[in-house]
Amino acid sequence: MGVQVWYARKELADSSPPLSAPTPTELTETVAQAQVTEIPLESPELVAPVQQRDKRAADSRKPSTKQPAPQFDLVTLLYADRLLIIGDIAKTNNVQLTPAQSRLLTELASALGVSTVGAKYNHFTWPISASGHVDQSENVAVDAVWGFYNAQMSEQKVRSILVLGSLAARYLLPDEIKLAECRGKLWSIGDLPALVTYGIDKMLENPLLKRDVWCDVQPVIRLLEETHDG
Repeated sequence: MGVQVWYARKELADSSPPLSAPTPTELTETVAQAQVTEIPLESPELVAPVQQRDKRAADSRKPSTKQPAPQFDLVTLLYADRLLIIGDIAKTNNVQLTPAQSRLLTELASALGVSTVGAKYNHFTWPISASGHVDQSENVAVDAVWGFYNAQMSEQKVRSILVLGSLAARYLLPDEIKLAECRGKLWSIGDLPALVTYGIDKMLENPLLKRDVWCDVQPVIRLLEETHDG
């Protein structure tokens, strides 16, 4: 059916991040340097028009095509009932994150104010099969990614979704969307608020992008604070 039927799973250890998350003072200075204007979450300047898409993505897919989808891997980290991070990484034969990738995601979650204790990790790889007889077109890739996403969401309800990278956004947000156009804006995946920013590998290649990422994720921080206080 085009849906990956197994995923590597690993319970992350309860440990402090190798690099400590930024202090409140450092984060404030970073935002100030980036000239971020503090705007209430309800303001239209901060919140983009929400794009609705059914969890099966049935209504917004392109017409059927046999054009093969690119090779890619996705990883997810599920933090209790608060946040799902889903991002694309370079194609790899290893189902585990590298130490640098793991450290970056841990620091990001900590900076967002989310506890990393007991975070659940999952890995998705495309294509599922190397056989040339298996349909590996874009539509099948969409089905497989949404099957992977729904498998994560069936385990636990979350409050917000953080999408890292252009490929992850490509398969979860409306067709033909460009990373430059959707970064830092609130969208919706199903009935959940979702925000898109730079990918994991991009941040590792260019650490200066972390400042832009910090600016992008402000709406998610506010949403998480509101749901926590509520």
